[in-house]
Amino acid sequence: MRHVAAGEQVIVHILTDGAYRAANDLRESVAGTRQKESATAALILGYGAPHFWGLPDRGLHYCESLILQIQSVIDSSDADLVYAPSIFEIHPDHRAVALAALEAIRRLGRNVSLAMYEVGVPMVHPNALLDISDVAAKKAQAMACFASQLEEQAYDQQIIALNRFRTYTLGLHVTSAEAYFISRAEELDGNTHKLFGGRFVSAMDSSPDQVIGGNALVSVLIRSMDRPLLSEALSALALQTYLNIEVVVVNARKEKHRELGEKCGRYPLRLIQTGAPLSRSAAANYAMDHARGAYLVFLDDDDWIDPSHISVLVPALQNNPEKLAAYCGTELRNMRGEKLGLEPMNSPFSQGRLRSGNYIPLNALLFSSQVVGRGARFDEGLSVYEDWDFLLQISQWSEFTHVDHVAAYYRASGQSGVGLLADDQSKKEARIRIFEKWRHLWSGVQVEEMVTALSQMTLEAIVTGQTQLQALGESSGKLLSDLGIRMETSRIALIELEEKFNEQEVLLAERNQELNIALEDISSLRNALEKSSEKQAQLEIQIGALSAEIQFKNSQLYEILHSTSWAISAPVRTLGRFRNRVKLRLRHGIRRLLGISRWPGGAPVVSQGFSGETLLVCEGSKHTPLVSVILPVYNACRVDKQFFWNALKSIQGQTYKNLELIVVDDGSTDGSRALYDEFMQAYPGFNARYVTKANAGQSSARNLGVQMCLGQYVSFIDQDDEWYEDRLEKVVPWLADTAIDLLYTDADNIDATGRITYKNIHKTYSFGWPHPKRQIEDILFKDIIVMPGVMIIKKEKYDAVGGFDVNLSGYEDDDLFLRIFEIGKVFYLPISTLRWRMYGDNYSFSSRMLKSRLYYWKKLLHNYTNHQTDTFRVRMISMRFFQEFLTQSLAQFQSGSELYRHSMDGAREIIPYLPIFPRLVFSIGFLLPQKFTLRAMVRASQIFRPH
Repeated sequence: MRHVAAGEQVIVHILTDGAYRAANDLRESVAGTRQKESATAALILGYGAPHFWGLPDRGLHYCESLILQIQSVIDSSDADLVYAPSIFEIHPDHRAVALAALEAIRRLGRNVSLAMYEVGVPMVHPNALLDISDVAAKKAQAMACFASQLEEQAYDQQIIALNRFRTYTLGLHVTSAEAYFISRAEELDGNTHKLFGGRFVSAMDSSPDQVIGGNALVSVLIRSMDRPLLSEALSALALQTYLNIEVVVVNARKEKHRELGEKCGRYPLRLIQTGAPLSRSAAANYAMDHARGAYLVFLDDDDWIDPSHISVLVPALQNNPEKLAAYCGTELRNMRGEKLGLEPMNSPFSQGRLRSGNYIPLNALLFSSQVVGRGARFDEGLSVYEDWDFLLQISQWSEFTHVDHVAAYYRASGQSGVGLLADDQSKKEARIRIFEKWRHLWSGVQVEEMVTALSQMTLEAIVTGQTQLQALGESSGKLLSDLGIRMETSRIALIELEEKFNEQEVLLAERNQELNIALEDISSLRNALEKSSEKQAQLEIQIGALSAEIQFKNSQLYEILHSTSWAISAPVRTLGRFRNRVKLRLRHGIRRLLGISRWPGGAPVVSQGFSGETLLVCEGSKHTPLVSVILPVYNACRVDKQFFWNALKSIQGQTYKNLELIVVDDGSTDGSRALYDEFMQAYPGFNARYVTKANAGQSSARNLGVQMCLGQYVSFIDQDDEWYEDRLEKVVPWLADTAIDLLYTDADNIDATGRITYKNIHKTYSFGWPHPKRQIEDILFKDIIVMPGVMIIKKEKYDAVGGFDVNLSGYEDDDLFLRIFEIGKVFYLPISTLRWRMYGDNYSFSSRMLKSRLYYWKKLLHNYTNHQTDTFRVRMISMRFFQEFLTQSLAQFQSGSELYRHSMDGAREIIPYLPIFPRLVFSIGFLLPQKFTLRAMVRASQIFRPH
């Protein structure tokens, strides 16, 4: 309606007939009804008549034919803006059109933008909101035309609700709004898979079987070292427009590969765990042995391919049945996926040139499985250039078909050993090995072809250089012209600068006036100081009186120490001191033998900064990023609903206002939602959202909240904790230092009544010391006592480590902190910002916590002990969890909880990993009945409890 009002041409294409639910004999009638309704709505909207394609409802698939159709209508209309549904829609037709439109616009590559819109599902991160308050009534009239659809469901009311939801951040004057994600064609060039963070995998149609038809199966083979970039490679692969693909991932590491699921988008995926480290050549052969396709493509886990890659190469081979391989052009990128400014590798095929050196990256090549049957293998004696050797083998039987189309992307700064940016000596040694292998197999004619190809390449390089020199001369004239324009621009900028200088002079006068006011305030303070001097005199009198009393007490003490009774009792005191020393040394000796020692040694350390340095307070910072606060909720009213209310109030009352709250309900069955609604009625302007999900634990809830947030930083609070109102005001200024990836603070412990039981738990009571953490052992060997409620994390770092481990319902905070500590910089601010509530309903007395404790112990052993060869770490980590299991079993036993049996089972499982002496002692102790052992431990803990 806005475009029509502006006099711009609007062309609408309606792709499907809307007759999915109709019986076969009624489909034509239903489709006709839908066309009439659409035409009536078009008249109300004012754009004319829509174009009907008549494709079957629920029959659209993201594929070449749909992309080409959409590309054709965009190109023929010379459109500069295209609207399509978002990839997050539920309806498969909507998702197929979204992906096809993305690919069509990427291929066009000209000055055209895509605006994705919402139909029934809110987009996660829209980048444009449009106020439609003035046309909402007219839009409602158009929606009312679709009577056949409104009989099935109130779609109009749902869309109105979505439009109302989108006004959330736009102010009271906006009553209806639409959300869009707008991207330009140049932003899609070669990087479409990055646009929505790899969410294409979930947007793909998962069952294209009915449209595969006679398409030959293509096996995409990936030699994986389980690098993070593998996710990008798979996301790009999910966007392929070819319909019959299988993905085979070979784990080339000794360690187990992360799970990848059974699908890559709509394509079946097989992950082959070999259990042994494989060279690149061995992994390639392993993959080919497990491939089922008629055609094969290799894709390294740090490279990617265009959506059209396989769709272009398969017909090229099928149209040339005498050829065994086809390849396209390859563009070179850096590790961030950015262009390097180098020409694509896109030369026609030449046998001689291939013999002189490899110019065809392996991910650009599609080859027939026949070459495997003829004996082509990767030479496992070659550590580099094994792909060149493999191409030489194929070229013995067939020339390659070259498709003049750039569709593959190669990270030239990758980690393969000898890439394009490797040193010359490494390349030289690798080439010599190839030539030594093949020189006996090449005839004189073939060597002559190689020399001719080298000469031709040299000539092409000279011509290219001359062309570049000519272009440089032409650009010099333009540069002089541009210089004149810039000088004029600078003159105008100078005039503007003078105007700003005048403004600053006025501002300086205002500051002088403020200074005079400040001087008056100083005079008032001086008067107040004089009054305080009088109070100081009174205090000095009181101090004199106390000093006299101390002198009197000292004289009494002197008389006691020099009395006869004190001298007679000296042997008794000596014996008592001797007994205490023996008891203390015995306790320390037994604790050392049992391996019970604190980590780290020395006095507790609590200081500010990255590694204990003293830093100045960061004041006056204008850094005000949006902070997203995630609050997981599960049956918040089961103990005391006031806890949940206070948690909400502590966020709403923050003195720092640029924040949003996302409450994630993890399957509550009580009145949590009603209490939240009541709070929002009391504070209607509060920027908060409430999201519900099936119960899966706090980690899952927090991860969902972060996925839905909009902030640059994320922070957390539990449903029964409270933030101090100035938490963010004190913390956020430090985030102006962009080196900080995670900042955490001290906390106060409170009971069920809100009374502080431990103040400054790090600084005063040494909980989880040292702070800040200087080395990874500070995190591995003891509970660090860094709750989610004291952390604030850069969202990109949270995403980089994958968020909280959903397998943990306890220790998930230690685990997240550890993984961010490994890849980022952690900053400690020694002030209390959280009121951490601990009360009778203790989560540590639960079977879920027991499972988490055992799982986390195993995870640390697996990931941080070098396959348990680092025995010091194995023992220290195991002693940490052994002590925690024993401590909990004692507490549970004394409280009458039957969970003590499970805690003892956990401790028993850890015993083989303890140091030798405690392993022997506790192995014997655990042979006794559990209750007898626990009673003995209770008595021992009373004897050896520290004074």
